[in-house]
Amino acid sequence: MSNLFNSIYEISLRILIQLFVLDGKEKTADYISSLDYLSLYSKTFKIEDSDLHGENPYRLGELATRLKSGRQALKALVSKGFASVSGTNQGFVFKITDRGKDVIEELKLDYAMNYMNIAIDVQDYFSEYSDTEVLNYINGISRKRRI
Repeated sequence: MSNLFNSIYEISLRILIQLFVLDGKEKTADYISSLDYLSLYSKTFKIEDSDLHGENPYRLGELATRLKSGRQALKALVSKGFASVSGTNQGFVFKITDRGKDVIEELKLDYAMNYMNIAIDVQDYFSEYSDTEVLNYINGISRKRRI
C-alpha cells in the first residue's frame, strides 16, 4: 500500500478545496499553495486554535516544499480537468472547474470538512492580501518564531 500522507493525491485534494473556497476567483499557484500552508498550520500563524498537521518542529521550514508541491498538484488538477489555467499579467492563474466542484461536493471525510472550514477562515483573513503580502506574512511570523 502506498503512503497517501503528503502525496500529490492528498495535496491535490487540499488544493482543490482551496480552489473551491475561492469560488471562481483566479489566483496564482504561489497564492493558492500559501493558503494551503497557512491552513495546515493555522495556529502557528495565529488564525486558529490548533494546527491541522500538528506542531512539528520543522513546520516553519516547509514553505518552499509546499509551494513546489502545490504547483505539481495544480498541474495534476488541470490535466484531469478539475482546474483550469489562464495566462494573465500576473502570470498563470488557476480556478476550479465544474468537474472539480463536483468532486468537492462529494467529499464527506471529516478531515476534508475540517480542512475546508479552516480554509474558509484563512481565505477570509487574507482576502485582501496579494501573493507577495501573503508570503511576507508567512516569512515574518517564521522569523519571529525561530528567534
